[in-house]
Amino acid sequence: MVDTLQLAFEETVSFLEHVGALRIQILRSLAVLLIFAVVCFAFLPEMLDFVSQPIGGLEELSAVDVTELIGVGMRIVLLAAFAAALPYFILEVFLFVEPALSRRVSVIGLLAIPLVVVFFFGGMAFAYYFIPPTGQPIL
Repeated sequence: MVDTLQLAFEETVSFLEHVGALRIQILRSLAVLLIFAVVCFAFLPEMLDFVSQPIGGLEELSAVDVTELIGVGMRIVLLAAFAAALPYFILEVFLFVEPALSRRVSVIGLLAIPLVVVFFFGGMAFAYYFIPPTGQPIL
């Protein structure tokens, strides 16, 4: 670890190139997140209906605070945009790390991206279909 830090400070040009590449990939990821957020905002009423179905629909919900409706809507839009953009985020992380990987590990990592996406959406489906029915009697 100390050798790596020492090498990074000795070769500042290489270090700054990596930081520049990271900055570009973060900005591209944020742009994609913003695009998906705008698209998800157009479908906010449908997403609110879908999310509230396990507890009986929007009629069963009540706002405690004045700004709670806006906050919940924005959270749903942001989380939906993140879920939609997740494959791109993973690809950007892979493209940043890929030059340091061997060919074999690079191919395995590229093939693992769809598996990561499937597991993420599987976890979301589990949380949507199995958690609310078990938590409903508590409410």
